[in-house]
Amino acid sequence: MTINASCSRTGRRHGGERGVAALLLAASLVALLGMVAMVVDLGYAYFERQRLQDTLDLAAIAGARELTGQGAAAAAYGKASAVLSERDNGGRVLPLSYGCAPPTVAGTVNICFGTYNADKDESGHRLALASRFQNPSINCNGCNAVRLYGSVPSPSFFATLFDIASLDVAGQATAVRAGSPLAQLTLKSTLATVDSSKSPLLNALFGSLLGGNVNLSAVSWNGLVGANVSLLDYLDALAVDLDLGVGNYDNVLNAPIHVGELLGAMADVLGQGTPTSIEADAIAGLVALQAVVPAGWTLPLGSILDVATGTGAAGLDTSLNVFSLIQAAIEAANGRHGVEAGIPISVPGVGTVTLKLSVIEPPQLSAIGNPALAKADPLGANRIFVRSAQVRAVVSVNLPALSSVVGLVNAVLNLAGPVTTLLNDVLHLHLVSALTGLLGSLVGIPYEVTDIQVVPGNPIRIDVSLDVAAGQAWVTDYNCPDTPSGTKTLSVSARTSAANLRVGRIDLASVFSSTSVPTVSPIPLVDFGVKTCRVFLLLVSTCDARRAFEGGGMGLAVNTDVAGSDRSLSYADPHLPEIGETPYEQSTATSNIVSSLSSTLAHVTIQSYGPTSPVGGFAGLLNLVGSAVNTVVGLLQTAIANLLSPLLDPILNFLLNFLGIDIAKISVGANLSCNAGARLVN
Repeated sequence: MTINASCSRTGRRHGGERGVAALLLAASLVALLGMVAMVVDLGYAYFERQRLQDTLDLAAIAGARELTGQGAAAAAYGKASAVLSERDNGGRVLPLSYGCAPPTVAGTVNICFGTYNADKDESGHRLALASRFQNPSINCNGCNAVRLYGSVPSPSFFATLFDIASLDVAGQATAVRAGSPLAQLTLKSTLATVDSSKSPLLNALFGSLLGGNVNLSAVSWNGLVGANVSLLDYLDALAVDLDLGVGNYDNVLNAPIHVGELLGAMADVLGQGTPTSIEADAIAGLVALQAVVPAGWTLPLGSILDVATGTGAAGLDTSLNVFSLIQAAIEAANGRHGVEAGIPISVPGVGTVTLKLSVIEPPQLSAIGNPALAKADPLGANRIFVRSAQVRAVVSVNLPALSSVVGLVNAVLNLAGPVTTLLNDVLHLHLVSALTGLLGSLVGIPYEVTDIQVVPGNPIRIDVSLDVAAGQAWVTDYNCPDTPSGTKTLSVSARTSAANLRVGRIDLASVFSSTSVPTVSPIPLVDFGVKTCRVFLLLVSTCDARRAFEGGGMGLAVNTDVAGSDRSLSYADPHLPEIGETPYEQSTATSNIVSSLSSTLAHVTIQSYGPTSPVGGFAGLLNLVGSAVNTVVGLLQTAIANLLSPLLDPILNFLLNFLGIDIAKISVGANLSCNAGARLVN
């Protein structure tokens, strides 16, 4: 009996436990079902939020693409509204309104315009993400960004049990217009390497341009030629050095900066990190040049780098050659201060002569701007334009005494007869060709006698002036494709340098004091003088002082202008890299300019001039004819051409190799970044 009672108690206990378990299971199921319901409702709300975010992103991008020109706000509103209507929003159409805050009614979207600024501030730091969308407004006043605020209801499935019909989810999207297209033109440097033969001339050139003593080794010059500097880093370094505010690139480009500081900032940028051997050599050269720059030599960097106002950091992320940059800066400063450079050059058959050089107009070695604006007016205020330097070169050579030219004296004496006849006929004078014609005259009656001489002088100075106008290139057209498969293109007009060659007598003291073309006077070579003589007793003659050039003469003066030639250059993918990549270069050449100048010096024209004017000197040109005149002209031309012909090549080679001026061609590098569309930002 006892055993049976015990078993009965145990069975009742197990049955009670099973009842408790059932209650716990029921309670757990309720909690589990609640959790499942919450997960379903929240998961669907997250799905709705993601769908809303995708829609807002696409609508913001569509709107930001339209932020150009007049009516940008309306155009952006229309594009964004179209996306909100076309997207699958759970069968809903999301109405769009203007507003710069989240909407108060679920199922609507507000659009706001502003400016997005991710540039560095004056302390060198970028703004916090929450502060980059600035100047919010329902109007687009110079805006470049769109922000959309949206809210939609997400229906609940289980929350309705708690009287929650839906959950409101919100989203926000900001898109910035990628920017205007940017094109860059760059002039190619003609100096590739420097050896021991070139470094002394470079030292002489830069020393003369700076008005000091430059003594760089060939290694340092090669470092300058081979090194490149980031334009963006360079502008930032200048901004820090001069306390102009990092990121305010327009201020840096327009501020007058001492040339020494320009060189020092280049050295600072090259010294960032671990410089390469080329960069280390360039730094040494920059430090040496910096020490020679005179006090007061300032210039705005924008005078040699043409960067469109408002160009952002992305458009400045490009490289420039260090040598080209310092050359342009020094030439520009030289042109502002009128320092005359004197460089010894070797001329075959003549020896060493001094080439005097001055920069009339500095180069513009690189230009960055909006090709759409440049296309509207290629040479207007928004042009993308580069040019080489405009320079004036003068060299003087000495012509040996003309009396040493074989046969010239006798040929000149033979001119007496024809010149006397011509002057009597044209000027109605009463000249005789020699004293022998007076033997039949009366005693003491004066007679005018022609007295023709080779101009004395040992030696005779001949001045040669060469003005080389700037070679130029500018953007005329471009194309940015609407699709990724399209081809971008850039059209450029290029003009080779024009030149003016003058030979004669130049006022060397004032030749570099003005940008106008120097005045050249003819060099007298043969003097048609006149003297008054008297014969006494038909035997003894006396003559008054000789009056030089009264009957005219023969002289040398050259004035030749050769116009540059215009050509068109076309760039297209794949030979049109993005801004920041190595430019693709093309050249346009013309041969007529050099051949024309060479022919001028090889065939100088000896001109005959009429009698002197009341103010002295040669008067109007008088065309003499006759075999005697032709003989004299031929002898003079040969003697002078042999002296002048070798001059041109050394001058042109110097301009090409050391100043980067090639009057026969211009080499232009091009880059184009279309920056089409828009992008999402935080």
